[in-house]
Amino acid sequence: LFRINDQYILTVEAYKYFYRTETRIEYDFYGTPIPYTYKVFDGYDFYDMIIVGFSLDGKLVWNNDFPLKNVKTKVLARNTTVFKDDDFIIMAHVNNGKIITQTIDENVDIGAQEVLIESKASRDRVTTDENTFLTHWYDDFFLVYGYQQVNNRSMGDQSIRTVFFANNVAFQ
Repeated sequence: LFRINDQYILTVEAYKYFYRTETRIEYDFYGTPIPYTYKVFDGYDFYDMIIVGFSLDGKLVWNNDFPLKNVKTKVLARNTTVFKDDDFIIMAHVNNGKIITQTIDENVDIGAQEVLIESKASRDRVTTDENTFLTHWYDDFFLVYGYQQVNNRSMGDQSIRTVFFANNVAFQ
């Protein structure tokens, strides 16, 4: 919850539990296979960020949302960042090596954008990322950091590696 001009802005992220199914086979005394299937908790599947604006006396003025695609984590942590840019509100999150943004003017969608997070190696391709965050640093600058699994076939036996990255980005 934060205040912009004459409104209170409230944001909340929606998620559901994510399970994977595993099967195990045991054998009885006579060698007959007996399959056991069970579900294992595999994290949280975030699918939407809801943003609403309230007047100073608590009346709902507008609402909007920011769909989150393929954001699965093992920890309950905030995945999106919301900030004001001139007369607009920008919502952003990091997913699969990209910064995904959506700009709104209250309940009107202005535009969406995807920006690739560059690597020093030109052939690096992000295969998965975990615990990636976008946080406000100062002024128009934000810090993007987290863990990524990177694939680079030109590196021979080190083609897949896990890296921690931290980038300074500016929204202008």
